[in-house]
Amino acid sequence: MHKECSECKQPFSLEPGFYFGASYVSYAFNVALLVSVIVGLNVLFEDVSLTMYFGTLFTALLFLAPIFYIGSRAVWINFFVKYDSNYDEK
Repeated sequence: MHKECSECKQPFSLEPGFYFGASYVSYAFNVALLVSVIVGLNVLFEDVSLTMYFGTLFTALLFLAPIFYIGSRAVWINFFVKYDSNYDEK
């Protein structure tokens, strides 16, 4: 993650431990992935083994971990820092 916004210079590190709450958002992302993989596998295949569940989840988490990391931090900071759409006019 960048230290600050390139446009408005808003610092992304507001205080030590600020992004600890982003782990809860990341947890929600991972639960949504788990549920969607289980439902998707059950819809697509009649007989799904435990190995297929774990293999698919591991592969999906391997590729989506960086996206979940950045996405959860972005969601978390947007709870506390409001976007100003008229920033360019000021």
